[in-house]
Amino acid sequence: LQQCADLVMRLRSEWLYQKKEYGKIAFNTVSGDRLYFLRSSKGDTSYKSFYKYLLKLFNTANTWSLAHEMARVRDRDKIQIGDVFIRGGFPGHAIIVVDMARNYSTGQRIFLVVQSYMPAQDAHVLLNPGNPRLTPWYDLDFGDTLTTPEWEFTKDQLMTWK
Repeated sequence: LQQCADLVMRLRSEWLYQKKEYGKIAFNTVSGDRLYFLRSSKGDTSYKSFYKYLLKLFNTANTWSLAHEMARVRDRDKIQIGDVFIRGGFPGHAIIVVDMARNYSTGQRIFLVVQSYMPAQDAHVLLNPGNPRLTPWYDLDFGDTLTTPEWEFTKDQLMTWK
């Protein structure tokens, strides 16, 4: 069970961990410090150590700190799996792009997003309330606002990893 920012950080961390890119597993905390997996684990890269790192991370980072370390996606055509729609704040919210597809006949591009929520819960795919025929997929040409069942995000709140 994780809250929304926890899920985003967890998926990013798990991906880097599986690639053995341990040195890239690092996130900003609310206090402004950078929490590094390798530094906090003292070089122990076991999954047990990694899990302890995640628990510490979940207690010290949130949507606000996550939003401040990511870069805005200025060209929506550059969206990719792992990008995040995020509204940093107290409360804030974050959802992560987990899949994409393209209709090569029409050129339409669609994406799938996942979230967790508060209180902490399992990750789940979001339905698309604006397009019941396309749900759970979202059209990349969603206009200025992406509407999800609980939150709305502006196109300026689409972020990627630096």
